[in-house]
Amino acid sequence: MTKTATATDPFAAVRKALLDSVETVTAQQRQAAEKAQAEFVKAKDMATAQAEKAQTAVQANADAAVAASEVVTAGAEKMAELMQGELSRVADNRVAAVKKLIGATSLQDIVAVQSELLKAEQDEAKAFVETVAELTREVTTEAAKPVQAQAAENIKAFAIKAA
Repeated sequence: MTKTATATDPFAAVRKALLDSVETVTAQQRQAAEKAQAEFVKAKDMATAQAEKAQTAVQANADAAVAASEVVTAGAEKMAELMQGELSRVADNRVAAVKKLIGATSLQDIVAVQSELLKAEQDEAKAFVETVAELTREVTTEAAKPVQAQAAENIKAFAIKAA
């Protein structure tokens, strides 16, 4: 009987183990790359969404500023009308006082006209200041509303939600 020698590769097991290790590492690298790509896509999408929110917020902020400035402009127009009316009223009162002074026949009449004018001016000046203060409060309150509303919207839009 003749024995045939089968040639076995003494390094076959080592080679197979190395090739299996290389395949495992390659597969793990591929999985890591896929996960990294997926995270990159999520981060990119989130950044894009935030940029779009920011762009929308900038436009909305500008719109709120325009709305506030329109309120202030309207308030300034009312204030101008109020001032013009007050100046006209003061001028009319002064003309009336001068006419009364011209018609005065005694020092007592002159003092009475001046006292009357002073008292009327004080009362009307107080009322005018109160009117100006109220108009200023109204304009300030109304002008702040669109800005405050937009600030609240910005806070809501950019609130980071916990995962």
